[in-house]
Amino acid sequence: MPLVELGTERKSQNGNAAQTSIEPTLYLQPDPGTLPRRGWLYGMHYIRKAVTATVAPGGFGKTTLALFEALLMVKLGCRVWYVSGEDDKTEIDRRIAAHCQIHQPDPFGERLFVDDKMTFPFKIAQTGRSGPEFDNARLVAFEAAIQKHDIDVVILDPFVSFHFLPENDTASMDALIKRLGDICVRSNCCIELSHHVRKPGMGQIEITVYDARGAGAIINAVRSCRVLNQMTETEAQQVKAPDKPSSYIRIDSGKRNMAPPEAARWLHLVSVELANGDHVQALEDFEFKPEQVTYVDDHWLVSTMTKGAQFRADSRSPEWLGHEIGKHFGRSSTTKGDIKWINSQIHVWMMPAGHRTPLIRKVERIDKDRKPRTFFELVDTSLFNTRRGNGGMEAHDE
Repeated sequence: MPLVELGTERKSQNGNAAQTSIEPTLYLQPDPGTLPRRGWLYGMHYIRKAVTATVAPGGFGKTTLALFEALLMVKLGCRVWYVSGEDDKTEIDRRIAAHCQIHQPDPFGERLFVDDKMTFPFKIAQTGRSGPEFDNARLVAFEAAIQKHDIDVVILDPFVSFHFLPENDTASMDALIKRLGDICVRSNCCIELSHHVRKPGMGQIEITVYDARGAGAIINAVRSCRVLNQMTETEAQQVKAPDKPSSYIRIDSGKRNMAPPEAARWLHLVSVELANGDHVQALEDFEFKPEQVTYVDDHWLVSTMTKGAQFRADSRSPEWLGHEIGKHFGRSSTTKGDIKWINSQIHVWMMPAGHRTPLIRKVERIDKDRKPRTFFELVDTSLFNTRRGNGGMEAHDE
């Protein structure tokens, strides 16, 4: 079959079809200094001219997070429109009041707009005979309201409450997200979607964006997607969390690899008693910071290692050094989270960091049963200078 000449169309049966000309656009590289910066609004997640999404199971705190961040953005000068498809206005009032009570934000200054399914019933699209049918009149009104009030961020919570389309239909979900994206571009705003996940698999501990309910087009089409997970028992043991692990939530960018626990963003769900007697959840920042050792602990290690006992490097051995470390720090050497912390501390004592000199190293020796084993030994005790005061010994490099 012969190729059609580029830039032409075949003639119709009556021979009246005109040729259509297509010309590629020549790229002229602009001065990088004149390029507009990306329109990040908050937390490297909310960004102008794009749809974003937050993914988590029900009950993990998506709504609480949405309202918490809405208030933070308002405090920074953004104009935010929160629309709930589940909670009524009174329940939203309770949640906002709880956050205001513990954070004492500045006056909203006519920058916060709140609606529920009664004050703003909004269904973007439904399934038609040939695909999604959009409620164009309502979408035009939605976009006009955003532009009229100079809205920076719109939060639709939860996403499923704002359409009648099957979530597993890839084409429909892609069209829906892109329709909202067009509004973002024309209105120079961000539309944030709060989205649920499918039922986790057997034994699954960590949720990722790939667990989002419905077609992958939802996640693929948004500009930024993040995922919420509750703190695990192991993580709680690492930081000796004072409350139950489920009251701490971790936020990770779902389109990048999960960060180490220390690098992720953590928040703490707290119960706030309102003046009317209700107890309502609110969020506060939480720093995931495992216990840090001091030079006093370094002194303890040197003292312990010079008392004549030999300590194995194998955690399965009764002579494992980790058992002594656990006793010193009040941690269990048989609990997963504490073992992880103990091993991380052994690594700190073995590896140089900044001005810190390694204190211990692994060596091969013959044990009492004449079998080769791996033990720990001090690198060089002369690195330490014994000095009375403040409870112990201080390193030269501290």
